[in-house]
Amino acid sequence: MSKKNIKMVSASTLHNVEVRESQADRILKEKRGVLILENNGHQYQKGDRIMFNVIEDNIHLECVSHDLRRQLYVVTNVYSGRGIEPGYVVLLIDYGGPICEEV
Repeated sequence: MSKKNIKMVSASTLHNVEVRESQADRILKEKRGVLILENNGHQYQKGDRIMFNVIEDNIHLECVSHDLRRQLYVVTNVYSGRGIEPGYVVLLIDYGGPICEEV
């Protein structure tokens, strides 16, 4: 009998991230993006999923009709530390698909 290598995979976490409307437009158009976030309190990891809350640029209120709110993105890389200001994190994200809504 041979032993099989078992790779342990941690469960991904779902994060809600607030972005400005102009940044949300760019992410939605390109289906990927780079996010620079001030707070790494969430301890983002590769494979985590992100849902967005979009804030209108000029009035700083949530834009509930923005199409990015109904999309899911996946963190493909996380950068912090060397060369990045303390307390900041840089996330590379890719499109993960639409969020299913109950009828």
